[in-house]
Amino acid sequence: MNKPTTHEHRRILVVDDNQAIHADFHKILGGKRETPALADLRAALLGPKQGDSAKNTVQYDLDSAYQGQEALVKVRHAVKEGRPFVLAFVDMRMPPGWDGLETIEHLWQADPDIQVVICTAYSDYSWEGMLERFGHVDGLLILKKPFDNAEISQLACALTQKWQLAKQARVRRHELEAMVDERTALLRTTNDALHIEIVQRKSAEDQLRHDAFHDQLTNLPNRALLMDRLHQCLERAKRRPEHILALLFLDIDNFKVINDSLGHGAGDDLLIEAAQRLVEGLRSLDTVSRTGEHTTVRLGGDEFVILLDGIQKPSDAALVAERLQERLSLPYKISGREVSVTASVGIVLTQGECEDVNELMRNADTAMYRAKHAGKARHAMFDETMHVEAMARLELENDLRFALERRQFEVFYQPIVELESGRISGFEALLRWRHPQRELVSPMEFIPIAEEMGLIVPIGRWVLDQACRQLAVWNRQLPPERSISISVNVSKRQLEEPQFCAEVGQIIRDTNTVPGSLGLEITESTIMAAPKTMDRKLRLLRQLGIQLHMDDFGTGHSSLSCLDRFPLDMLKIDRSFVTNLTSNRKYSAIIYAVITLARNLNMKVTVEGVETEEQLAQILAFECDYAQGFYFAKPVDVHTASAMVTSDVPWMKLA
Repeated sequence: MNKPTTHEHRRILVVDDNQAIHADFHKILGGKRETPALADLRAALLGPKQGDSAKNTVQYDLDSAYQGQEALVKVRHAVKEGRPFVLAFVDMRMPPGWDGLETIEHLWQADPDIQVVICTAYSDYSWEGMLERFGHVDGLLILKKPFDNAEISQLACALTQKWQLAKQARVRRHELEAMVDERTALLRTTNDALHIEIVQRKSAEDQLRHDAFHDQLTNLPNRALLMDRLHQCLERAKRRPEHILALLFLDIDNFKVINDSLGHGAGDDLLIEAAQRLVEGLRSLDTVSRTGEHTTVRLGGDEFVILLDGIQKPSDAALVAERLQERLSLPYKISGREVSVTASVGIVLTQGECEDVNELMRNADTAMYRAKHAGKARHAMFDETMHVEAMARLELENDLRFALERRQFEVFYQPIVELESGRISGFEALLRWRHPQRELVSPMEFIPIAEEMGLIVPIGRWVLDQACRQLAVWNRQLPPERSISISVNVSKRQLEEPQFCAEVGQIIRDTNTVPGSLGLEITESTIMAAPKTMDRKLRLLRQLGIQLHMDDFGTGHSSLSCLDRFPLDMLKIDRSFVTNLTSNRKYSAIIYAVITLARNLNMKVTVEGVETEEQLAQILAFECDYAQGFYFAKPVDVHTASAMVTSDVPWMKLA
């Protein structure tokens, strides 16, 4: 991105009794900005300015005076305003009144810093004479008349920049003098210059050392200091086999929500208070041995590490974790709001057997993620199986990154049966990963990982495209009265993409898919996680003519009364209800109630997970619209599904 152009205005006073001279100066300098050529000249003479570039230009503001007395009044007024003149061009002959030298004397009395150029057509002025008259010639130049435009431009460029540098030097000098005066006043009572120097150096070194090993936000020790103390603790543990060391890796759950909703400033305030609670929590614990040094460290973001050195027994570490989680869960007052958070903690223990601090940190981190995956707001103790699982997951993540481009994914199809006719009405498209070493990887294993990594977005787009293309192939093979539909699962991450609806519309057009034959299956929990946002997205999809299905209905926390809020065409009753259908009459009543409600809301109902003849018999008694499950067929590859489509075999013969 190009940086914005910046202009620096510098004031110049022209003192001459000739009106034409003023006009010439205004033509040369007035309203013009420093050209790249002059910028290069200034840089060559005085060195480049900080941030100097072709877009950082100087603009001159010119003012005129026709006599020395008038010039003095303007200079005094400019100084009083705080906008002094940088440079004055002074003519040597200005009758009546002061001549040029008298004018310069008065101007320097009013503003010693103003740069002066003597403009004269005579040769009787020399540096020796100027030095004798003024005592110095710094800030003074002589310009012989007649002069050309380039001379004026160059002098204005060089002298105004010199004035600017001198001003910066004076400001810096005053700052340094003020700093020295302040420190001298504080140390004046010692009357010992050597002692003053030692104290100053030690203070500076202590501050540098503190800054190098502490977190700037919370003032807790940082990773560098933690690693040093860990090394020391491990060395001590080697000499004392009974010495127990525990490392707790703590992460605040859903901290990103705080930042996104209240802002990063509120997030910082929460981290500062959380750090204080952790430190105070360690000081007040009476269940932990105080024979060693306990340290709380912030690694960055919302992660903290607690080092417990020399605890009495392994269970003490779990007690510390519980106590700290309890303290952190108390409400916070942040940005005028009451906020509550939880924390997940991973714990690793060692008794002299570990020599690698990085391994210790990695194991604690692994245990923390186990606690998060187990539901958050809890702690987990590291064991070796976690490391094995973590390595396996890492390998799976790496393989998953390349699975799409290596064409390892396949779309399987599970028939959806229309119960009234007994015919296949459509298919649900299901993703499968044919891993080169592991054969088919279960979707339950890799789909959550793809969600976390964000890969579900391109993968889901590919599945939708493949399913629509296959649907077009099948419907070209069938007579119009037997055309089928296809359902594709859509994840929360996909729906959150700003361009999702547009991409779906593009796929429909590219594949010549009849919109009404495509159903998008969205889980109940996804819809209810952000009802307002989902409602807008669903209505955009409905405008495309797509069928919308609420998947896994009954597993979320929504109310049945909310069904009329969303533009839904189909409810898919979760398989958990069907599994218990024949053993518990309550599930039978629930399914019947849902079917009745859906019918009153002009929705169709599909029952998932039908696996036995007894289950099917009950579903038929409810006059349900559609069903799918292993009783009819398991998910099959595209070739088997194509055979089902063209054979027109009733569902009874698929079982």
